[in-house]
Amino acid sequence: AIKVDTYHAGTLGNEADLAALTAARQSPAGAVRTSDFLYLSGENGVGAGVVRSGAVMLGASGFAGEVGHVLVDPTGPECGCGNRGCVERYAGRRAILRAAGLPVQTRPEALLAAHREGDRAAREAISSAAHALGVGLGAAINLLGIPTVVLGGHLGPLTEVLRPELEAELARRGLAS
Repeated sequence: AIKVDTYHAGTLGNEADLAALTAARQSPAGAVRTSDFLYLSGENGVGAGVVRSGAVMLGASGFAGEVGHVLVDPTGPECGCGNRGCVERYAGRRAILRAAGLPVQTRPEALLAAHREGDRAAREAISSAAHALGVGLGAAINLLGIPTVVLGGHLGPLTEVLRPELEAELARRGLAS
């Protein structure tokens, strides 16, 4: 794995890897208390930065952490990557908002408000996203042995409503507690 710590001012990188690097270096709001974690992020899709010993792993081709393209339903909707039923087709920002019947420019706070008010479509969209994230993250956690997941990007503000179902799904799928 290539360590992202070699990045310097002016270096380009993808959003999830650089956000993971920031979390590893600064631990915003005290969210990250371990040097090994998976930082899940994204705006339209779902990406991740894999952090080991405080350094972001890019993988041989720079695409390590593409949790958004983990298959959760082989008969699911077609993804931009060419596969069907990828995590991001359920948990990407646009996918969640469409499923909730909201315009794609809707802020996460409005989706949260609809969920809290008992809006059925918003609740189902959050539930579908939590399930897909649980399946995809369960596979990633089992494969990598990562002890912690940090939700960022569009998922960060939704943590409160994603957490119960996501944790239950991870408990079912994880080989370690």
